[in-house]
Amino acid sequence: MDQNTNLHFEKATAGFLALMSSVFLLAFGPGGYTDITLTKYTVFVVISGLYLLSLALIWLTALLWPKGTAAGPVLRRSDIGPVRGLLLLFLFFCLISALLSPYGLHTFVGYHRYEGILTVVLYVLTFYFVSLYGRPKKWLLLLFAASMTVFCLICFGQFLGYNPFGLYPEGLTYYDANSAYRYQYLGTVGNVGLVAALLAVAAPVFFLSFLRLKGKSRYLLLFPLGCVLAVTLLSQVAAAYLAVFGGLLLLIPIAAVKTKRKKYLAWILILILLFAGLALVFCCDVGSGTIHELHLLLHGQWEDDFGTGRFFLWRNVLTLIPERPFFGGGPDTLGQRMTVDFQRYDSESHVLYRAAIDTAHNEYLNILVNEGAFAFLAYVAALVVFLVFFIKKNRDCDVLAICGSAVFCYVIQAFFGMRMCLTAPFFWLCWALALGAWRTQKVCGKEPRRPN
Repeated sequence: MDQNTNLHFEKATAGFLALMSSVFLLAFGPGGYTDITLTKYTVFVVISGLYLLSLALIWLTALLWPKGTAAGPVLRRSDIGPVRGLLLLFLFFCLISALLSPYGLHTFVGYHRYEGILTVVLYVLTFYFVSLYGRPKKWLLLLFAASMTVFCLICFGQFLGYNPFGLYPEGLTYYDANSAYRYQYLGTVGNVGLVAALLAVAAPVFFLSFLRLKGKSRYLLLFPLGCVLAVTLLSQVAAAYLAVFGGLLLLIPIAAVKTKRKKYLAWILILILLFAGLALVFCCDVGSGTIHELHLLLHGQWEDDFGTGRFFLWRNVLTLIPERPFFGGGPDTLGQRMTVDFQRYDSESHVLYRAAIDTAHNEYLNILVNEGAFAFLAYVAALVVFLVFFIKKNRDCDVLAICGSAVFCYVIQAFFGMRMCLTAPFFWLCWALALGAWRTQKVCGKEPRRPN
């Protein structure tokens, strides 16, 4: 591959990252929350499809009209490495799962969450090429910061009882959740559970960028960071609390400080805080909420409605795995296999809500039941390999520290969240940039041995 072709690949990738950080993040349809999932899915497919098509056209142009060195293969064996190889294996098993699924062509788009095989293909392929040709630039970081600031300002307006851009139906606001309509919706994402996934990516990006980058412009990141932390607090989502505040606390010794002495001191402080907090929760019962549930768990007691019903969901999803253990039921088919409904009683509105179960509310369990054990093992192995590499090597590369921290926090949130194309692309792109940053001499200075 000649230098001109590589340069065109890098420009196309920069354009893709810019569109995802702005247009995709803030996109919503004319119906607001009533059609936001379909809108986001369409925008994601169009932007990702155009990106992959542009790479193919660039390569074909270089192949047919070479300037200097002829164009080489886009998928080179030397570029794969452990993480990319495992994710390509994950994609292969997902394709097998879709082919063997009893639900046939429905697995292409998916039944309920638009998480069919097309979405999985776009996740993995865009990851692969962004990891090869993504060049993190400060303007891309500032663009994402500006978009997240707009996102948070919309959330603040909704918290104040307004309806900016008419995202809610006319006459309704954020505070009509669970009375006039089911669930809570926020920002330009929708379900607050998915907003938690976005916050889990954005908070560490801004936090680590402020700590690790140089120059006065990094102080501009304090405002979007403050906005993200404020939205996290006001959203009152336990998974967001754990991923954002718990994740940032753990990242202090992992990526925020560099000297061994400071790392040891930070770990000692975190362990003291952890044990003190658990001891306090063990001894004191606040009577309700997440802390009350944790108190009961520490005493060996649990109920199905713990974690807003996640224990009930996980228990019932686990019963389906032995039916199709190796390749699952097919991408996004859980709703077709589940025979029980989720029930939740709202004590404030005195309403009993019933909902069909179409996601496990745990990304790893969701992969296991939908795509099967082989895809699950390949995906988890790719994550483990990367996270071990991130923890060991982030000291030598700022971009690895920044983007890898976003992956770290998202992985925590994923234990309680659901993978959807409304927010998952930000995780995949950060993962790709973190993996690719190690290869880029412009970012990391003298290029070390490539472990990826």
